[in-house]
Amino acid sequence: KDIVFSMFGLKRFARSVASVARARARTSPSRNTSSSTLEMPRVFTVISDPESPALKSLPRSAEIKFVVGNDADSLLERKPDLNQSCGVIIIPPASTDTLEKIWPQLNKANWMHCFFAGCDSIMSFIRNQRLDENESFTLTNGKGAFSDSLAEYTIAAMLHFNKQIPRLISNRQQKKWDKFVMPTLRNKTVGFVGFGHIGQVTAKLCKDAFGMNVLALRRHARNSDRFGGNLANKVYTYDNRMEMLKQSDFVVCVLPGTKETRNFMSQDEFSAMPVHSIFISIGRGTCVDEDALDRALNEGLIAGAALDVFNTEPLPISSPLWNHENILLTAHNADFTTDYFELGWNVWQDNLDRFISGNNELATPVNKSLGY
Repeated sequence: KDIVFSMFGLKRFARSVASVARARARTSPSRNTSSSTLEMPRVFTVISDPESPALKSLPRSAEIKFVVGNDADSLLERKPDLNQSCGVIIIPPASTDTLEKIWPQLNKANWMHCFFAGCDSIMSFIRNQRLDENESFTLTNGKGAFSDSLAEYTIAAMLHFNKQIPRLISNRQQKKWDKFVMPTLRNKTVGFVGFGHIGQVTAKLCKDAFGMNVLALRRHARNSDRFGGNLANKVYTYDNRMEMLKQSDFVVCVLPGTKETRNFMSQDEFSAMPVHSIFISIGRGTCVDEDALDRALNEGLIAGAALDVFNTEPLPISSPLWNHENILLTAHNADFTTDYFELGWNVWQDNLDRFISGNNELATPVNKSLGY
């Protein structure tokens, strides 16, 4: 069943409510406008499994009405609400078939928000509807919501291998007094394959807290976006990625999932990395050629890997990646923190504040042609 939410608000919506009131005051045709018209909430259609835990943190406000469902038939029973929807929120694994079927009824929707940072699941729809060519239509994502937790995971993975944690555990189990030279992260080089918000937050931690050298690989050779200033010691483009990889003690893959980045890290890339290097994947699983990674580990081309994302999830038990002792493997939960869904909704609310105030530039816009 679809669920309709229209509830009294909490503290983060105070700014939104005030903005709505000001906007309505500016646009009211006369003092005789009926109170019922003024009190009409803004409607947003949320395509999500009604049982999704994300809905437990759904923002609440008398000014906002959410129509929630993942089934086209039940959502189409709410045509009046769909017709009034000014925006759509996609909470994966939302049904893109449902989005296709109800889209003709969403004739007022000029903003779509993907709850997570990756928008690859809806980019075919965006292109098929030619929304990438529609300048009045805005696509946003959850960029920034989970960057801190992913940065912490990356540091944990680096320390896992740098401090030889498996060796320490084995020594304790064997009651072995093994006084080996303990490495440090200081002056080690980390190369970021992709340098968006997650990469930059992680780079800042690597550089400021651990004294590491930072190299970055990105589509265009600019050092950073609006966040953090000049974080990278040097920035490389895709064409000269091998030069960056061969210098990196740690390689962190945080590329978005696009056609261009599919299997971006493959046999040649792993071969270019130093034999002592560690590969860390926290972006999109499709960016890594898992067969090539398996061969690189078997042949000792790299020293180890930490993987949180995979081509197929859950990772099939038949995958050879399970068999490597020098892999740190997590179930796409590196950013699944206690406040995970609240953080995601906070990003949407930041966009909402701008949307209802008439700001043409939302907080986390996605390039509709590139998909990130």
